[in-house]
Amino acid sequence: MIARLSSRDFGVIAAQSAQDARGHARRRVPAVHCFALAMLLMVGCASTSESVHLPPLNPEGIKDREQAEGALASVAKVRKEKDLDWRRRERGCYDRFFVTDCLNRLAAERREAEYRLKTIEIRARFILRESRIQQETLDEARRLDTQGPR
Repeated sequence: MIARLSSRDFGVIAAQSAQDARGHARRRVPAVHCFALAMLLMVGCASTSESVHLPPLNPEGIKDREQAEGALASVAKVRKEKDLDWRRRERGCYDRFFVTDCLNRLAAERREAEYRLKTIEIRARFILRESRIQQETLDEARRLDTQGPR
């Protein structure tokens, strides 16, 4: 025998199918809400898509005084440019929905860049210090040679 189902019966079937295995009611999220959430997440991720462009200096490649002075000048220039860029991007974070996430990503990027710049700076200062010590040693040896034995 074929039973006739009315629209009221379909409502009961739909209500029963909207329950999970434990009998708890499931809530359905409209597709518009899912789309809006996906768009917000993509906008938040796009805020930190700019990458840090640092000088292609290898700290171990700095061998003499001229290279060290050039590296220090380059680091100072890049640091100044990046500071302006980071300030601009930080202001842009406040226009985003996920402000804290944007600021955290920017801070992490800044820490990484500062670490790389500091590595180059430390190596350059080490080479300058070694160069100065060698020059002072040579000057002291020349001074002793000109004075002669006592």
